[in-house]
Amino acid sequence: ALLLLNDQRQTLNADALHRYALEARQLSQRLGNPAQIALADYLVAYYYVRNGQLDSALSLCRHQLDQLEKQGQDHSEAWLKLAALQAHISVKNNKYKEAIATFYTTLAKAEKSNDTLMQMVAKNGIGWVNMEMNQSKEALRWFSLALQTSANPVLHQKNANIYSNKAALYTAANQFDSADKYIN
Repeated sequence: ALLLLNDQRQTLNADALHRYALEARQLSQRLGNPAQIALADYLVAYYYVRNGQLDSALSLCRHQLDQLEKQGQDHSEAWLKLAALQAHISVKNNKYKEAIATFYTTLAKAEKSNDTLMQMVAKNGIGWVNMEMNQSKEALRWFSLALQTSANPVLHQKNANIYSNKAALYTAANQFDSADKYIN
């Protein structure tokens, strides 16, 4: 039940997120389930990101990704979430080359495991890196690809930041009608 907080992590206050993440980690370690341990550490790393502790978050993501790779089992949900968070941290640290490489790897694994949500996350991430590098045309292309990945409104709601990213680019280009369309 604590791991289901992954879907609510953005709405929890930081203290509650941290408390639940640590409880999830403790229970997962007691049960010895590597995928659950990795997902619990994802929540801990997400907490670190929210509190500006990027180095701690990055270290935890890398550690868990290494652990999952060593086990050789398919823990794709945990791997995809950790890799996307690692790429997110790389963007925040202005390490765009590292971020885009991780997002491409995440996209390939998400496609292989038919994880549509993470495909959208990875495509949005690639667009975000391009946006940060002032490559607006390429960023818009990737944001559009992300939106075209699925017609499922639930997935679009979970990835609402794609719309705000497109709106920001159109606003910067003084294309206010287009920006308004994506804001709405």
